[in-house]
Amino acid sequence: MVLNEHYAPGTTDWTNLATKVRDAKPDLVISNSLGVDTVGQLNAMKQLGYKPPLTFSLFPSPGPLLGLGGKMAVLERAALPPAGHRDEPWSRAAVVVNADSLATWFLPALAMAGDRILFDVREDDQDHTADLLRDGVVMAAVTAQREAVQGCRAERLGSMRYLATAAPGVAERWFPDGGTPAEFAVAPMLVLDRKDRLQHRFLRSLTPRPGEPPTHYVPSAWGFTEAIRLGVGWGLMPEQIATGDLAAGRVVRLAGGQHLDVSLYWQHWKLSSAVLGALTAAVRRAAAAALR
Repeated sequence: MVLNEHYAPGTTDWTNLATKVRDAKPDLVISNSLGVDTVGQLNAMKQLGYKPPLTFSLFPSPGPLLGLGGKMAVLERAALPPAGHRDEPWSRAAVVVNADSLATWFLPALAMAGDRILFDVREDDQDHTADLLRDGVVMAAVTAQREAVQGCRAERLGSMRYLATAAPGVAERWFPDGGTPAEFAVAPMLVLDRKDRLQHRFLRSLTPRPGEPPTHYVPSAWGFTEAIRLGVGWGLMPEQIATGDLAAGRVVRLAGGQHLDVSLYWQHWKLSSAVLGALTAAVRRAAAAALR
């Protein structure tokens, strides 16, 4: 802790406090203030040309704070209460995870994280999950971004392997040669949404200038893999899911068995919190059991 300041009730001039915070250069500003006070404090810092890397408030006023562009997130309690007491208050943890991690290995981490934690899980593309962490909407993220967001720590979890797959009928019709660049250029392709660039990355691994194939958008991890099985188009399946479908003959591999590995990282606030510590330990265990 680099600074611990108190102020009198009814304070309206925050310049002195804001100056002390600026000069202390903290990684995280924690404000145990009512929302209107927190807004005044951040306004004073803004007037000084200072923007904290991360801001944490127990009593936020979300609209004004987010309007200031402040990095704001809310924890109902910073300490993890002892398990086994029904009258203990709940803690809250807001995290963002990519769809494939959520569909495969991440949920066991929530089960292992401890008792009386309420999870607010957001879903976004792994190339964009760090944006919510940067904006202060969540306290932790599974992301493909290696560089730590300011005010956060980053650690590598492992790699998720993706296999290019298609239903047997699709492979027979569109990939008679097993998946050449020319075949991929004309075969219908599945992607999750317009942020999803995994299939395009895979195509670039086959040829430096891949074509732009006809594309289906299916914004659901379950719906995406089910669409592959049903023959809507080809797509990349997480290895954990594809293994069973390959063994059962529901899908076949394309492109001579080539794959795409995506490194995943766990980024979280630089905050000494029992909740965050328990969740981080659980994420490490779950990732170690499932990722490469």
